[in-house]
Amino acid sequence: MHERQQPRVGTGLNGIEATFAVDDVDVVAAAVEANAGQITLSKSVIPTVGALVRFLDPEGNDIGVMKYETAPHT
Repeated sequence: MHERQQPRVGTGLNGIEATFAVDDVDVVAAAVEANAGQITLSKSVIPTVGALVRFLDPEGNDIGVMKYETAPHT
């Protein structure tokens, strides 16, 4: 770990931007909305990559889920 090059000011992400591989982004988006989360990026298709949804969970954590067109390397 290292110190920030510049102090954080204002609002915005204060941590990592996690994105998880899932089987169905639509199912996750429905679960987010049913459980007090907030969709911040509706389903967006990235050609040759997959479909992405971003949301805030009820605690304000910024999370992404992606259905990849091909399985991600692990």
